[in-house]
Amino acid sequence: MADLDLDFGAAMGSCLIAVTLSMILYSCTCAQSVYYARNYPEDHWMLKAFVEYMLGTCLVGIGHCFFIHKIWHLLEVKWCRYPLTIAGLVLAVISLGGGVGVTYALATNETWPSTLAAAKIPECIQRTATIMANMYIMLRLGLIFQAPKSEFERTTRLMNKLLFYVANGGIVMLIIQVCGFTIYITTIDKATLVWTIFYVVGNKVFANQVLVVVNARKYLRRTYTPRNGLQIHVFNFVDSHIQSSPLQIS
Repeated sequence: MADLDLDFGAAMGSCLIAVTLSMILYSCTCAQSVYYARNYPEDHWMLKAFVEYMLGTCLVGIGHCFFIHKIWHLLEVKWCRYPLTIAGLVLAVISLGGGVGVTYALATNETWPSTLAAAKIPECIQRTATIMANMYIMLRLGLIFQAPKSEFERTTRLMNKLLFYVANGGIVMLIIQVCGFTIYITTIDKATLVWTIFYVVGNKVFANQVLVVVNARKYLRRTYTPRNGLQIHVFNFVDSHIQSSPLQIS
């Protein structure tokens, strides 16, 4: 690693691809944020701050906490609520800690070879914990939404739609992150920076995935809320001021 010379042409090409894809995905993030601001002005200030934070840094760690928080509420009457939530939080914290380690390595090393060498271990820790956290979230939400069929047809359709969202989003993120981690391990000593493409794209895709969940509430409410007035408390799809008998789904 000490004798590593940067392949300037390959590195610039990789960075150009990464920046281009990042700008495209970031524009989608901005568009979703504007859509949220226009359609959900009544949301709590904490959720508004969370959406605004999706435009900044630490996207993956904050996104993990968002999904784990929802799992906590969906497991309200389950005995496994505490151990499963703690397990998810541990993975999210490890992932965030790896990101802090990478940032520290970038800030304290002046040469390219020493920076890559110092960041390699925390980067591997972060990527491994991120993959495990995403697998945990996808499987946990998938099991929650794969509940026995309800006597209400619209409730069953809502569960199927949520399961579809979770499965597709989780699979896409896992493919991107596994490919990115594999390329990082196999090309880190070649100094071509190919791994930066998946690193940048993965973060932006995850941010858009989280915002899709936040912005889909009105669509799901309008399409799948039962006409008999029952209230479905899943990801806060129905306004709390509606006077009805709640139907708990877990």
